[in-house]
Amino acid sequence: MKIHHRNLPWPTLLLALALSGAHFLSASAQSSTNWNTLTNWAQTSAPIEDWQSIASSADGTKLAAAVYYGGIYTSTNAGATWTQTSAPIARDWISIASSWDGTKLATVNFDGGIYTSTNSGATWTQASAPPASWYAIASSSDGTKLAAGVLYGGIHTSTDSGATWTLTSAPSLQWVSIASSSDGTKLAAAAFVGGIYTSTNSGLTWIQSTAPGIDAPWTALASSSDGAKLAAVDQYASGGWIFTSTDTGLTWAPNSAPMEKWESVASSADGTKLAAGVWNGGGIYSSTNSGETWTLTSAPNQNWISIASSLDGTRLAAVSYGSGIYTAQAAIQAVTAPTLGIVVTNDQVLLYWLANDGGVNSVLQSTACLTPPNWLLASDAVSANYGSFTAVWVSNSPSARFFRLALAPPSSGGMGFVPADSSTMRERTRSEK
Repeated sequence: MKIHHRNLPWPTLLLALALSGAHFLSASAQSSTNWNTLTNWAQTSAPIEDWQSIASSADGTKLAAAVYYGGIYTSTNAGATWTQTSAPIARDWISIASSWDGTKLATVNFDGGIYTSTNSGATWTQASAPPASWYAIASSSDGTKLAAGVLYGGIHTSTDSGATWTLTSAPSLQWVSIASSSDGTKLAAAAFVGGIYTSTNSGLTWIQSTAPGIDAPWTALASSSDGAKLAAVDQYASGGWIFTSTDTGLTWAPNSAPMEKWESVASSADGTKLAAGVWNGGGIYSSTNSGETWTLTSAPNQNWISIASSLDGTRLAAVSYGSGIYTAQAAIQAVTAPTLGIVVTNDQVLLYWLANDGGVNSVLQSTACLTPPNWLLASDAVSANYGSFTAVWVSNSPSARFFRLALAPPSSGGMGFVPADSSTMRERTRSEK
């Protein structure tokens, strides 16, 4: 932290097959998608400023960014163009939060106040919150529930979009970051020194989590929409860590992210896609598996002080202190689902499919029952030659047996698969040989 005033399962079913005499019921899935790493970071037209914080609407098209002693800027086209709003310029703007549609904004400044907007930043109103060294703010998705932290102070909450505020029971600490679930009931707050605290009742009561290092210099928090998955970053002089939690902060675990001076972190709604920024001339890293593995993106080395994400994690926006605003959008690569073919003999069944992208990255599974299924690797599968197809022989059991192709787990390089949205059913008949 710089008090410079900021000084399956695998995506699953591709195909399923049921054997019943000479009749075969198969399900053919649509193409799935395959997210690449964020390699298309680009600087926007936003001016070079001492940017402090950025917030995003759910779809990533509406952005709001705060400048330390420079005002509030907004964009309605995913950062292509920016407009300076009527928010006061001579304020130490530190943190900003947005509703899901980008219409309700709330921002705090270090030299005394909280301001809100109900029209995407066109006009601003100073809230009734008491004067304090405000440093962090978070919002529910509808913008009605707000939580704001004071550096060397407490945490205040509002249930009416900032019209009135209540001091909670949270201890007086150096609160530097707050994250909220979409409904505003689950909160997580990080102190630069003092640990991470959580609340499951909109801030009415707080408990100190088991996040390691009560004296750890925590700098940022991010939350999934249900509040269950959390990501927290810290910044020791020799390098810090990224920790994640999958149980609303009850337990925490480190991951494979390198030791860096982590300053910012953002999360998709489901908590699977994360992005974390490094301070003092570092890069931006991304994860597509809830922080298990990380990939350095193409973002330039900057002072990445704040990152915002769209709900699906495909759009990111990041601000650099003393530089500009950058955005990135994940490219989507279609992966064609292979069609599973069937040839039956008296004692064996030949299953075959094209070795396209989906076929190469899939494994054959089987189950004896679909209510519920117990999909296991088809261990009796033996490779077979069948022209240009990938093919295997399996035993022709007298009892019912179902097969499917399931996509293999994402690789450590950051590739992941999104399951098909639907499948079309068809009945196919072949004569036994």
